[in-house]
Amino acid sequence: MAPIESSNNNQNMDTLWGTHSLWINLVIDPQNLNDEFIRNHSESEIFDLMVYLIHNGITIQVSIVSLHGSTNADDIQKRNIEMKKLYTIKFLLFKLLSHFRWRLPTIHTNLPSVHQEFCFTEFKKFCEQEINVPEDWRMFADLIYHRWIVYFEQKSTYPTKNSSKSNNLATNPTNLDPYTVPAEMQENMLKKVQTTCHYSVNEIEKYIKQLEYNNFIQINVPTFDCFMVDNNDQEKNFRFFNHQNVTIMDKNKFLDIIYYELAIWNYIHEDYVKANDYFTRIKDKSSQENCHDYLHITSCMTMKKYRINDEKINETLEKRLTKFLTFYVKQNFNENHIFLENFDYHNNDPKKMAQILKNFHQTCKNNREEMQQLKRLSIYLNFKCKGLLENLDANFRDTILNADQKQDSKEKLDNEFIEEGEIHDEDVGVQMENDPELCMLQATDPEIILGLIPSIQRIPSLINNRWNLNKFEPILANYNTTLSQADLRKIHIILAKANELRQAKYFHESRVLYLSLLEDIQASQPILAETIRYELLQTDLERFFSVDHKTKTKSTSQHRDLEGKCIEFCRYIDKQKFVYFTELSELVCLFLIEYNYSNSMLEMINHPVDIIRFASLLCHLTINSDSRDNKAKEFWDFCLGSFILPTSKYANNFPRINFAISLADFICKLKNNTIAINMISASLIKLYCTIKEHSIQQIMSICPKFYDLFPSSMSTNLINSIDGQLLNITIDQTFRTYIRVLPQEMPIARYYAEFLMNENQYTQALKHFIEIIMYQTNYFTCFDNNGINESIIHQMIICSKKLDHHILAGILYQLMANPDYGHAFKDLSQNNFIDSSDDLYDCIWDVTLLEYLINYHTRRGEDERKQKAIHLISQLDINSNNNINILREAANLRKNKLFTMLAKQYL
Repeated sequence: MAPIESSNNNQNMDTLWGTHSLWINLVIDPQNLNDEFIRNHSESEIFDLMVYLIHNGITIQVSIVSLHGSTNADDIQKRNIEMKKLYTIKFLLFKLLSHFRWRLPTIHTNLPSVHQEFCFTEFKKFCEQEINVPEDWRMFADLIYHRWIVYFEQKSTYPTKNSSKSNNLATNPTNLDPYTVPAEMQENMLKKVQTTCHYSVNEIEKYIKQLEYNNFIQINVPTFDCFMVDNNDQEKNFRFFNHQNVTIMDKNKFLDIIYYELAIWNYIHEDYVKANDYFTRIKDKSSQENCHDYLHITSCMTMKKYRINDEKINETLEKRLTKFLTFYVKQNFNENHIFLENFDYHNNDPKKMAQILKNFHQTCKNNREEMQQLKRLSIYLNFKCKGLLENLDANFRDTILNADQKQDSKEKLDNEFIEEGEIHDEDVGVQMENDPELCMLQATDPEIILGLIPSIQRIPSLINNRWNLNKFEPILANYNTTLSQADLRKIHIILAKANELRQAKYFHESRVLYLSLLEDIQASQPILAETIRYELLQTDLERFFSVDHKTKTKSTSQHRDLEGKCIEFCRYIDKQKFVYFTELSELVCLFLIEYNYSNSMLEMINHPVDIIRFASLLCHLTINSDSRDNKAKEFWDFCLGSFILPTSKYANNFPRINFAISLADFICKLKNNTIAINMISASLIKLYCTIKEHSIQQIMSICPKFYDLFPSSMSTNLINSIDGQLLNITIDQTFRTYIRVLPQEMPIARYYAEFLMNENQYTQALKHFIEIIMYQTNYFTCFDNNGINESIIHQMIICSKKLDHHILAGILYQLMANPDYGHAFKDLSQNNFIDSSDDLYDCIWDVTLLEYLINYHTRRGEDERKQKAIHLISQLDINSNNNINILREAANLRKNKLFTMLAKQYL
């Protein structure tokens, strides 16, 4: 395999030649990657080496895929050699990643995007598939992968936020590596990361809960010295780990890092409540960059609801503070404003700041609302800026601060009671306790909210910048001339608070607010009243789905009432209105798929809105078996359209639904309609098999009545236009959800296990095959009445061999109706097995296998194992002269023992 030439002409050719030699020499002898090697090479040289390793690793992967399935002996030998090369490259990469201590900023800065993805994806797969990898490594690999997704999405989508310079390599991919990553590949990868980012955030949050509630107090992080080559292993399989060399990281310190990453991610996505929560959780705030400033910003955002733009402005104090004052007081969102982490409260000249405040006071003294805001801000700045109070002009102090506030300010300054980054309501004057705006922000009781509305004079969006109701703006604009500003303000506040309460799952309170407004305006503003009715419908549906689906009865008046309202909404909505009701449309479709009593959804087959037509097609496939063949192709086109690359020439040939988040997020919400769930599962796995361009007999036979509905072939150009990785992620997320919700739906578990096998995730596939057998045999107790599907055993044998569990593979042949003794003997005689033969021998009931083992161990002089086999074959219950019932019971006892052992190991 020839090294790939660099395209970076600015690099010294000797350095490039050295890099070529480095990676080739290391692949030949991985033991050369040691501490001395690291000391003799700079960081840039090591990253250049990693780029060559990754690029050649990707090339080898393509070669392995092209050889997959070939029965030619030369191809098989070539494939085995390529797999060993790839394994060596991965081993070297993981060791180099651990040298950089898995630091995401360092890796992101020095590696191109595609190369980053290869590193973290392959490390995750490696830890999932290797049986002797420590369990805590698996958790670490999964967590670092999701952390990278979040970090990469943040840096690539918002390259200037939270950063003094962009680290996004897409702008100039040749700066740091000798390869140019095509723009289309960059775009597709970024789209995939953006699609899966929310899922990764959820996974990280799950790990946080697990870490917070578990008793262990440290985290084991793989280090450079953990990856070792066994000197006695001629094959250099690198399957030996020095667990004693891990870095032991304090749990609180580790959690602080994750809290900070999630806080920054929520901050740049403008979810300041969550960001503030994570910043607050950080115990050692000084260890995280600008943590105190971020905490201050998000605290202000949460309390005052003002917005800060994303640019750092390196200007004079006067310009920066003036912009801040303009922004805070006038709420002008269209200009660039100060980024507060750059603002040094303590080291700026208090005289200069006092003069700026006084000058700015002149610009807003005639505006009562702006003056009120300036008073609050001045009080806060007095707490933050030492010496400012003493340098304020006496008249200005009397105007801004009353005596009590001045005394409070001095006490705070003298005793340093103000904690960095925090603003307390009691510190800004007694009048704020009765401020109706602050009370409105905190209120959840509908009566209190309605009582506060007359006291509020400002536009609601200035109180809380999230109170912008885009869907109502065109409607409310029609009433600007007919309704007073007070009435418009009341409508806006009620709609905003009702929506806010609904998002916080205060469904009853939200409903009361909507109904109070509907009662006031339904006669005079029928268009607005109709929209509010649909807001009520969304509230009812969200409340309905928030209840555990297992507690709902199948047929109630509530269901039928909701069904009628949902059908009415479907008849009302069109493409223009859909953009304002995306979330409601999804909820309506989910409800009608799950609880469509009157089959009214069937008539929506030609609806102009894609998601409703998609739901109608799914209802046709689940309810009307006679029309399945006709509707399956249309449904298939919808599924296919979700995975067509937007840059492809086929992008406009298939319907593409604009989901609120993603197709996976939508279909994962299905819980009750098992036919629909099986139909979706079959279509996704059929699409996967079609793209892979191979027929998997085991998959075809799982549920043919659904699987055979969908096309079996596509053109090569169309296949190349599909985002295969997005499809894999969708399948993984969807099937994991369905298996958790419906664990006894065997076809879904079989589909997922076969998918994992084809993705070379043999450990996970074996786990799901064992789960299937567990449910089929009533937890390994009824093997007679519930015969094990031989195709499952066949797949388990393949997985076992791939994982070098040859003893297990040989024993599993007993479960076949006609055991292949030739292959069983071959597996039992393997010398490189890594499973425990002494334990597994107890699970053999086939006398032929035991006789072979006695002979085999006798020839090899292994007396202890020979005696073990002799003892087992001497057991009375497996004597071939026994009647069939005794032999069956003996086999069942050993089957129970075998699968119980496997369940303990894998489940």
